[in-house]
Amino acid sequence: MDLIYKEIILEKLRTKPNREYIRQLQHFVDHNQEINFNQFQTFRKRKKFDDFKREYEMDINLFKDDCVEVIHYLGQIYIQVLSNGLYCITKAHVPNLEDDEYQSPKLEDIEKIYWIEQIMKSKSIDYGQN
Repeated sequence: MDLIYKEIILEKLRTKPNREYIRQLQHFVDHNQEINFNQFQTFRKRKKFDDFKREYEMDINLFKDDCVEVIHYLGQIYIQVLSNGLYCITKAHVPNLEDDEYQSPKLEDIEKIYWIEQIMKSKSIDYGQN
């Protein structure tokens, strides 16, 4: 199952699904459109780490000890916001990273790494039937 369909299903199964988010995702499926980098950025959801832990069922050991916020993207992509204000991704979330982790004071720098390493290289987002 491709990432967009999976994301729609996961959102629908939540206790309080975000209907606008589902509608946005469904639009790409219905129109057989590919998501570009700028659109990918609009799908981000930022949460305090404590709220994130309560809301999402996942291994919190995958996150650094100084993580204070999590930015969640389409396809179960997570960027950590550290207590020092840096944005961070690790091999735990991006297995094909060359280094164990990347940190930057600029969110867009980390988003670009994700976009290249997870989306473009894997070509794992299928946008519907051709």
